[in-house]
Amino acid sequence: MNLKQLEYVIEISKCGSINKAAQNLYVAQPSLSTAIKQLEQELKFNVFRRKNSGIELTSEGKMLLLSAKLIISEAERIRRIPLLFDSQKNLSICGTWSSLLMCSFMQFRNEFPEASLQDNIKETSIRQAIRDVMDQTYRLSIVSCLDSRRSLYHLEMQKYHIKMTPLAVNVPPVAVVSMNHYLSRFRAVTTAQLKTCPIVAYDTFNSDDWLGAFGLDSSCEILNIFDRGALQDAIRHNYVAILPMDPDLEQSIPNIVMRRISDGPMSSIYMLHQISYPLNPREKKFIARFQARLDSIYGSRAR
Repeated sequence: MNLKQLEYVIEISKCGSINKAAQNLYVAQPSLSTAIKQLEQELKFNVFRRKNSGIELTSEGKMLLLSAKLIISEAERIRRIPLLFDSQKNLSICGTWSSLLMCSFMQFRNEFPEASLQDNIKETSIRQAIRDVMDQTYRLSIVSCLDSRRSLYHLEMQKYHIKMTPLAVNVPPVAVVSMNHYLSRFRAVTTAQLKTCPIVAYDTFNSDDWLGAFGLDSSCEILNIFDRGALQDAIRHNYVAILPMDPDLEQSIPNIVMRRISDGPMSSIYMLHQISYPLNPREKKFIARFQARLDSIYGSRAR
């Protein structure tokens, strides 16, 4: 059994036809059939069965397919290992939504320009950020995580050898509203007040875990959006966004205010990267400056 045979199984199951799979794989149909027959002889069970409209996986074949996908995925990760250590000098960061992170990234690039380097940053969900670091699509990730969910994500990252370094703790949640919203009159708001308001959930940050922690469920009016522009428009139309406290937010979105959620759950900010990956000098410089910015805002640093 070899990787090529497993790739063949995946493609044939996707196409439902050996002829179609052979075309996609640029392999002669007889060669593909022979490779599958040899695999079946080695495994001592049939992977596929013929039917009128093509072929389909047997019960044993379905189990093989699940393992084959995992093995091929891990093989791809192994092939990308050299890229992780190949003298990369740029910034390669993904993270959950944060004006603070984005502003720090842009300020760093302005202060330390490198014409020969292409720095990269992407906003995404915390689960996708873990996958991006795991798959080495991005080398670093900066994420906000509810303290109540930390142990769950920590176990997942241990499984994939990802280091989780705290950068800031006890980050309070805030309700982000327009200056005309009635909640703007309060110095702080409660989760009970939030339940009476339409909520805007930013897809790359607000998961069911996040909103559920504030007691918000399907009985509440929740608008799911997918980009910063839509978030700003929703807030201007009296929707409420619930985010970790981010002082740069009021500068990036005009005519909005943040109100502390007095009984809301705390979160923390973490840096993620592969355990075996040593940060390059540019990454170290950026993280040091970002850490200093976090310390000046939240007043506490996890040691």
